[in-house]
Amino acid sequence: MEHLLLLLHFISYTTGITAITLGCVFYFKYKKLELKYIIVADLFFTSFLFFDTINLYSNILSFHAAGSLEIIKILGMLFSSIGLIYFFVAAVHKVTGAEFQRNEKELYLVITSIFVLLSSAILYILYYKQLISRSVAFHSGFFLANIILAVGVIYAVVIFIQYKDVIHQRMKRFSKAILVIIGIMVPLSIFLNIIQYWWHFSFPIAFSPIAYLITNIVAIIEALKYYIAAIKEESVIKVNENNSNKSMAEDFFEEYHLTQREQEIIKWVMKGHTNKEIGDMLFISQHTARNHIYNIFKKTGIKNRFELISKLGTDDDDNRGES
Repeated sequence: MEHLLLLLHFISYTTGITAITLGCVFYFKYKKLELKYIIVADLFFTSFLFFDTINLYSNILSFHAAGSLEIIKILGMLFSSIGLIYFFVAAVHKVTGAEFQRNEKELYLVITSIFVLLSSAILYILYYKQLISRSVAFHSGFFLANIILAVGVIYAVVIFIQYKDVIHQRMKRFSKAILVIIGIMVPLSIFLNIIQYWWHFSFPIAFSPIAYLITNIVAIIEALKYYIAAIKEESVIKVNENNSNKSMAEDFFEEYHLTQREQEIIKWVMKGHTNKEIGDMLFISQHTARNHIYNIFKKTGIKNRFELISKLGTDDDDNRGES
C-alpha cells in the first residue's frame, strides 16, 4: 500500500510539473497575465500537496513530529490555500475583465492571514495543552484550508457567471472545466476530512494528490487545445496576410503595366537581393538587372528600393528562407 501511495504522489507531482512548464511556455509566448496567475496558483497548489504529503508519510511511518513542526505543516497548508485561491480568483478576474480592486486584494490578504494565524495559534494551544490529539489538530487545519478554498471557489463562480458572455470561448471552456473540478473536489475533500474524524483508517485517504492529479491533467489537455487552436488561428491570419500582399503586388503590376521580367526582378528585390545576385539568378548581367530596376522606378515614380519594399510590404517568409 505504501508503494501505491508513493506512485500516486510521484505521478501527481509529474503532472503538476508538466502543467506548470507548459503554462510558462505559453506565458512567455503569448504574455497573457491570466496564464501567469494560473501558474502561480498551481505552484501554491503544489505547496499545499507538499505539506499534505509530509503529513501523509509521517502517519504511514508513525513518525510523531514535535508540536512546532505540526503547526508548521498546518500553517504551510493554510497559507498555500490562501495563495492558491488568491491567484485563482485573480485569474478569473483577468479572464472575465472584472476589475480586481487593490483594496479588495489587501482586504482579502489581511482577513485570511489573521484568520490563519489565529486558528493556528488556537490549534497549537489546544494541542500543547493535550486537549486535542495530533490527528485532530492536523485535520482541523486541513478543514480550515478547505473552507478558505470553498469560499474562494464560490466567489470565483459568481464572478464567472456574471461575466460569462464576455469571456473568449477558449478561455471560457478552460475556466469552466477548472471551476467544475475544484467545485467538486473541495466539498468532497471537506466531506472525507470529516469522515476521518470519526473513522480510523489503516492508511490516510490520499485525496489531495488525486485532486492535484485530475486538476493538472485537465489543465494540460485544455492548454494543448488552446495552443493548437492558437496555432491554427495564426496560420489563417498569416495566409490572409500573404494573400493580401500577393493581391497588392498583382494590382501594382497591372496598374503600371510592368513586364513579366520586371515583375520577376521586383520579387527578387523584395527578398533583399542585390543587382549582381538578381543577374546571376536570372542569367542576365548585373548591368541589365540595374537597367530593369531603373525602368521600374521610372514607370512607377518610385525613387529607391526601400520605397518599393515599403509600398508592397516585405516578404518575411522568403527573407527567412534566404537567411
